Amino acid sequence: MDRKRLVVGIITLVVGIGVASGVGGSAIGAETQAVSQEPVSFQQSTAENGINVSTTYPVSNDSQAVDVTVTVSPSEAAITNATIGITNSENAFIDYDSFSLSLAPSGAAEVEESLRTNGANRQKIYDIDSLETDETVTITFEAYPRQLQSDDGTLNVARVNYAFLRNGVEVPNSGPGQINAVADMSDSPAYAAQSAQSRISQMWITVGVGVAVGVIGLIAAVVLYLTNRDSGSSISRSRLRSVENDVRDLQRRLSAHGDDQKATAAEEIGDDLKDLRR
Repeated sequence: MDRKRLVVGIITLVVGIGVASGVGGSAIGAETQAVSQEPVSFQQSTAENGINVSTTYPVSNDSQAVDVTVTVSPSEAAITNATIGITNSENAFIDYDSFSLSLAPSGAAEVEESLRTNGANRQKIYDIDSLETDETVTITFEAYPRQLQSDDGTLNVARVNYAFLRNGVEVPNSGPGQINAVADMSDSPAYAAQSAQSRISQMWITVGVGVAVGVIGLIAAVVLYLTNRDSGSSISRSRLRSVENDVRDLQRRLSAHGDDQKATAAEEIGDDLKDLRR
């Protein structure tokens, strides 16, 4: 076995992963800084046929509540027999005690409120007799996300169904329309923390591997020194086997982490350590 090659291999592997660990540490710092940025509010809105649904997520609010506003304001002509139905989505639940209603100007329309319950399903209903183009009905409520994770950082927290007559014609003409109340959660501290957690975990794997390689590298160097001393003293075979097993375990972790190059280097070191026991 070429002891010089083994020493060079250990040093190369330790330095290589040590650099990766440094990069991981810097990235961890960046992730932590991103999560701890000063929170603000994030808004998102969708409008169609004079119905506007907007969400505001005040990330400084510890309750994680999403403020939802539904505005009915005819744009083309007066509307009659309007019905607005609001239900929660699968991703959130609505605080039905948080609903509030306002009219502009005051007393602009007659609005009848009701709450329909079908088992566990609840729907808040607003029936509006008529509304002119210069009149507005505003409905507000709070919805609470059941979870903060999503593929794109947004969550549908409620469904708003609507239907009305305009000039005697049903709108929409194919049945009740639906607008989803979509909240932008991407910069929520809680969402950002969860999103960063998996990336940080991967970075810590790299850092942990770097530390492990450093320790194993030092042990292996000591093994080489003791087995090559002029005095002839040597380390026990059981200790050699223990060090080799550590290197084999490191090889598997590197391979699982996708670093095939360093995994191969660890495998070669393990083979050379095995030769020392012969």
